[in-house]
Amino acid sequence: MTRHRGCYVKNGSLNMVVAMFLGIVLASTLMSETSLLSRHGGIACCMGSLFMLLYFLSLRIYSVSVRVTDLFFFLLWAYIGLRTEGQDFYSYTTGQWISCLIIYLCCRNMYSYKTTILYVISFFGMVEALTGLFQYFFLPDADLMVSVARGSFRNPGPYGCFLCLTLVCTAGLVSLKLKRMIKAVLWLSLGIQLTSILLSDSRTAWLALAVAAIYYVGCRMQRKSRLFYFLFSISGVCLFLIGLYKYKPQSADARLFIWQTGIRMFRQSPLVGTGTHSFAARYMDYQAVELSDSEDEHLKRQAANNTYAFNEFIHLSVEWGMIGLILFFGVVFSVYFHRARDGIDRIFYYVFTAYMVICCFSYPLEVWPLSLCFPLLLGCLPGVALMKLRYSFSLQKQRILFGTLLCLCLLYPYNHYVLHHCIVSCIDTFYHTGSPNAANELRRLYPRFMNEKEHLLTYGKVLHLQSDTACVLVLQQCVALNPTSETLCALGETYQCRGQYRQAEQCFMRAAAMVPGYITPPYLLFRLYRTCGEEAKARAKACYILGMKPKVVNSLVLDIKRELKEYMKNS
Repeated sequence: MTRHRGCYVKNGSLNMVVAMFLGIVLASTLMSETSLLSRHGGIACCMGSLFMLLYFLSLRIYSVSVRVTDLFFFLLWAYIGLRTEGQDFYSYTTGQWISCLIIYLCCRNMYSYKTTILYVISFFGMVEALTGLFQYFFLPDADLMVSVARGSFRNPGPYGCFLCLTLVCTAGLVSLKLKRMIKAVLWLSLGIQLTSILLSDSRTAWLALAVAAIYYVGCRMQRKSRLFYFLFSISGVCLFLIGLYKYKPQSADARLFIWQTGIRMFRQSPLVGTGTHSFAARYMDYQAVELSDSEDEHLKRQAANNTYAFNEFIHLSVEWGMIGLILFFGVVFSVYFHRARDGIDRIFYYVFTAYMVICCFSYPLEVWPLSLCFPLLLGCLPGVALMKLRYSFSLQKQRILFGTLLCLCLLYPYNHYVLHHCIVSCIDTFYHTGSPNAANELRRLYPRFMNEKEHLLTYGKVLHLQSDTACVLVLQQCVALNPTSETLCALGETYQCRGQYRQAEQCFMRAAAMVPGYITPPYLLFRLYRTCGEEAKARAKACYILGMKPKVVNSLVLDIKRELKEYMKNS
C-alpha cells in the first residue's frame, strides 16, 4: 500500500489501471489510422483519455509542482486553440486537441508508474511489428503489387517512425535489471521490431534510431571523452545522411523542394502564421508557382499532390508563425535543462530525442498515433520546477467535477459517433438506392461537416448526381480546404456540365500546374476543348499528352494515349 496524493491505493491495482487506460488510448490511436476504424478510433481515444483523467481526479490531488515545461506547453496549447478556426466542438480536430491536453496532464502525474508506460508502449510496438511482418510476407499491397510493411498505418514511413520510438523503449527496458524471462521476451521483441523497421524502408526511422543510439552511448561516456565523441558522431551522422540521400535521391530531392516551398510560404505571415491546417490548404498553389518557374523537368514529372511539410519546424512556422515556433522550442529545450533522475528518465530522453529527429524529416504531428506521443513523452520527462500549488477538493466539488467530466466522456464521443455514422450511412444509401431522403439528410448535416474535407468531396458528387446547383459551392469549399488536382478536377467537371467552360478550363489548368506529371488534368482539358469545338487547342493538348512521360504508367494512361492516337489519325 502506498499513499498517492490523498488516498491509499495498491501499487498493483494502480499499475493495472494505468496500463489499461493507456492501452486503450494507444490502441485507439492506432485504430484511427485504418480507413474502416478511423472515427471509432478517435472516439475511443477521447473516451480513454477522459476516463484516465477521471481516475486520477478520484485520487484527490492536493498539490501540483508547476514546471517550466508546463508553462510553455499550456501557452502552446492555448495558442493552437486560438489559431484553429472554423471547427465544430464535436469535430475530429477538437477531439485531438482536448485528448493531447488530457494525456499530458495524466502522464504528468504518473512519475511512479513510468515503467508501466514503457512496457505498454513496447507491447504495442511488438504488436505493430508482428502485423508488419505478416503483411510483408503474406499480404502484398494490392495497389503497389509489392510487399510493404506498414502495420495499422496508411504509409510505411510513419509506421517505421512509430516502431523506432517503441524500439528505443524496448531497448531501454533491456538495459534495466530485470528477470531473465522478461529480458528474453524483450530481446525477442527487440529483434522483431528492428526487422520490421528495416522492412518499412523508412529512412527517417533509421536516422532517428541511429541518433538515439549515439545519444545513449554519449550519456554513458566520461565527460572528458564526450567532446571527441560528439565531433565524431556529427561526422558519422553526416555520412549517414549522404548515404540515405544516395539511397533514394529522387525522393530526397522532392523533400528538399517541399522545404524550399514551405520557407516561401512562411515569408507571407512570419509572425503569427496563417492558421492551423493552412499548410494543406495553401501548399499546392505554391507548388504550382514554384514548378512553373523551375526548368527541372524531372522535378515536374515527380511532383505529386502533397499536404505535408516533411519537417515539423517548417510546418509549425507556416501555420503558427514565429510565436508558435518559439513556444514549441520552449517546450522542447526546457526538457533538456533538467538532468535525468534515474534510468527510467534516461530512457524517455532517448525516445524524445528520436522523436525530435523524426520531426526534422517527417510529419509526426500530422499522424494521430505519433502526435499523441508528443504530450505523452513530455508528461513523463522531468523538468525544472518553478513553484508548487496546493489546493484541496471538498467532497462536493469532487463530485461536481467528476460528474461533469463523466458527462463529457459520454456526450462528446456519442455526438461524434452519431454524426459520422449518419453521414456515412446517408452517402451509402444514396449511392445504392438513389434515395432523395438520404440527400436531404446530408443537406441538414452539412453545417456540421462543412470543414471536414474527407466528406465534402463525396457530398459534392452526391449533389452533382442530383443536378443540384449547390454542388458547386460544396466543391468550392472542398477546394478551399484541400486544393489538390483531384478536387480541382471534380470542380472543373461540375462547371463543364453546367456549361461554365471558362471556369472549368481554369480549374483544369490549375490542376495541371500543380502536378505536371499527372495525365488526368490535361486529358480533361482536351475533352473540354473538344466539347467547346476548339479543335486547334484540342490537337495541341493531344500532342502534349502523347509526348508526356507520366510519373506512373497504368492502364488509365495507356487507354488515354490510345484514344488520343486514334483522334490524331482521324483529325
